[in-house]
Amino acid sequence: MLACVSLFLFCVAAGSVLFDPLLYAKLRMANYKDDFSPWIHAGDQVGTTLRGMGWVTAPLLLYGVYRAFARREAPPVLRTLAVLSVGWLLLFLSIRQLRAYWMLPILPVFYATAVFGITQLPWRALRAAAVVAVLAVLTLQSGAQIRALRSAEYRGLRDWAVTHARDRPFYILGFDALTLPKNTQCMAHTARIVQRILDADRAAGLSFTTRHAKNWEERTILTLQDMLGGQYEPGFEFYDYFNTPPELFAQEVSLDKLAYLVVEDRFDLARAPAMRALLESQFRAVADVTGAGGGESGLKYRIYARR
Repeated sequence: MLACVSLFLFCVAAGSVLFDPLLYAKLRMANYKDDFSPWIHAGDQVGTTLRGMGWVTAPLLLYGVYRAFARREAPPVLRTLAVLSVGWLLLFLSIRQLRAYWMLPILPVFYATAVFGITQLPWRALRAAAVVAVLAVLTLQSGAQIRALRSAEYRGLRDWAVTHARDRPFYILGFDALTLPKNTQCMAHTARIVQRILDADRAAGLSFTTRHAKNWEERTILTLQDMLGGQYEPGFEFYDYFNTPPELFAQEVSLDKLAYLVVEDRFDLARAPAMRALLESQFRAVADVTGAGGGESGLKYRIYARR
């Protein structure tokens, strides 16, 4: 029962595991999309796992697992906790794209096993020191996380768009997590571009399985716009490199229509030569802002306006 509850809560935290398990399996096997993220590197999940549970919790957890099986008189529930802890720990260490919040539903299992490990330490002074160390580390980590979240101006890009680009179209070169409604015209352009991407993959002979995993974001865009009936006013008109690639965007919308170009600081402009030429010849830098995404510090952008 405990194993089922922990599995269900993890599925809720991870989202697509519960609501589209086939897609989740395909994404993890193919590693589409997240491989593009410059802030995700192989091996990062080890640090994420250790930070997620608290740095000193891991050795106590492993000691608790050892003692649960070493003691013959250990209750079955302790061995169940030990097995669950090892299983979840191995799972988290195997997920390259691990987000720390996925671990939240499982932390009680880890902490219960770690507490058992503390009770099995040989000396009272050592047990007291372990408790103090765990509480101190968790307190310091929580404080550092709160300070990091408060210091990052995640709303910078959104506030700039609301103030300066409500009626002026702009294009984002790089990643973004801009949560603003798109207007009817923008949705129509985006839908046609996305449909071209889907049609091109089908014409290229990609299998259904490959297209189902590769184009899940594109399908989501079309579904969300369909839920709105393809209409929304007032809204914003903005496009981005990954969902509306420049070569397709230029066939749908005149580049002369763009009032701003927003460049994410990690984006290589060599990937969009037409946009780089436009940027160098007709635009000038006017602001630097921070947006959501990209870890604790947020994503950094430089905004360019027409000269």
